[in-house]
Formats: sequence, C-alpha cells, structure tokens
Amino acid sequence: MILNKYLKKGRKRVFSDVDLLLILYMRLIQQIPHAHYLIQLHEYNGKYLLKITLDNFEQIFKVPINEVDDLYLFTSQLNDEFWNSCLNRFLTMREDFNHLLNKPVS
Repeated sequence: MILNKYLKKGRKRVFSDVDLLLILYMRLIQQIPHAHYLIQLHEYNGKYLLKITLDNFEQIFKVPINEVDDLYLFTSQLNDEFWNSCLNRFLTMREDFNHLLNKPVS
C-alpha cells in the first residue's frame, strides 16, 4: 500500500488509514455556492453526502444514490427553509459544545 511505503521511508504519519481511504474514494461531485456555508456534494459508498460546514461545525446528510433521479432537481430543492433549519442546528451544536467546554470537571 502507498501509505506503508511512505512510512517505511521514515516520514511522519499525517493521515489515518480511514482518512486515506476517504481521500482516495470519496469523490466531490459539486460545490454549491452559498453566502454563509461551505456546501459540498460528495459521492461515496453508493450514497450522496451533502456536507454543510459553518465555522468548526459540520452537518452531513446521506442519501442513497438510487433515491435521487435528478441531481440538479435535488440540489435546487435546497431552499431557505432547509438552510434556516441547518442554521438552527449549527447554533444548537455550538451551544452544546460551549457548554461542554465550560462544564467544570468533577
């Protein structure tokens, strides 16, 4: 395997085996422009992965490829209601994470 040859030469390991597999096999299909989010549509393991990133947080929706007849139609259905719902989840994620960081250790 490429990774093993790389490591035998004394180089420091940067990626885990899982990370390397995702890099090799997860294909970026489309990047969808948005004012606030980084939105990417990937294909991996028989599914489309709709990946939405805001700051340090990420939401991923997995949709089997056979459930999407028209990719353009699928992406055009991502409307303001969906994005607002994503924003609310991001805010909740941030609140939960900040609460975790500020929680005293017992």
